[in-house]
Amino acid sequence: MAYSSDLTDAQWNVLEPLLLLPSKRGPKHSDDLRHVVDAMLYISHTGCQWRYLPEEFGPWTRVWSQFRR
Repeated sequence: MAYSSDLTDAQWNVLEPLLLLPSKRGPKHSDDLRHVVDAMLYISHTGCQWRYLPEEFGPWTRVWSQFRR
């Protein structure tokens, strides 16, 4: 399901190279990083509590831990 807070393909193409830069913390999870970013935007847009994040975004704990970084 698409949400109004989701990134467009053009926006993602700008952000993706920046988010996948090497870091000291180890490898990035590039396969689902876009879902994580969309989930963060959904939380910001709706004010939803982390535990009530729709299942389409994956486990809320994964999104929350990435948000904390």
